[in-house]
Amino acid sequence: MGITEEQIEKIERFCVEFYKKLDFAHNVEHMNRTLKIAEFIAKKENADREIVRLGAMVHQFHNNLDELQDFLSDLEPETAKILIKCAEFRPFKDTVDKDVSIEAKVVSDADALQVLGPQGLIREIACNIKARDKSLDKSVQDAREIESQFYKALQTETAKKIIREPHELMEKFWKSYDDWDKIFSPL
Repeated sequence: MGITEEQIEKIERFCVEFYKKLDFAHNVEHMNRTLKIAEFIAKKENADREIVRLGAMVHQFHNNLDELQDFLSDLEPETAKILIKCAEFRPFKDTVDKDVSIEAKVVSDADALQVLGPQGLIREIACNIKARDKSLDKSVQDAREIESQFYKALQTETAKKIIREPHELMEKFWKSYDDWDKIFSPL
């Protein structure tokens, strides 16, 4: 990868400023969690850790690809292309090219793991209520759908292994959640 330390620092500053403008669930903390998870998965999956690190920083630009492309235009074209793929790869979307690098898959899974399991559920429901102004029932319903989509879309064996037990816990939780009102039904 032909990228200098100065370019890496410039990308990091650019991304931090971008994430500062986003909602509480997609802020700088989200970028840093994605980075931490992505670095862990990259090590296990033998992915290029520098690309994964930068890809994790730019991953949230999926709705701002033009802005990201403009910013990355002074990078070596192949490196810029790989980073754009890390941002645009959303495997749960039918329109996305599924033939991508392991690095894009690692970044996608690092982002997805933050929607899964007990922590992901709380984050997603809170995001729906606060940032999207939805009712509690609608937020729960949407969180369930997102959880299902992201779980099915996991790309790496490492991510699947990490979430296996929390996902089983969530399946039990949802069964209990669905059965709750039945307790109060007349006999």
